[in-house]
Amino acid sequence: MITADALHTQHAHATYLRERGAHYIAQVKANHPTLFDRVRCLPRREITLDHHE
Repeated sequence: MITADALHTQHAHATYLRERGAHYIAQVKANHPTLFDRVRCLPRREITLDHHE
């Protein structure tokens, strides 16, 4: 599991991590308007929590 700040929310970084099977959490800001809108519109209340500790 990798966490990163907005500096690392870049296509190349995400591609690198996904190609290696990594799971990551990245901050999405408004300077990526398409991604920002997609994330903002997610149906959060419909998404179930798979694990809680």
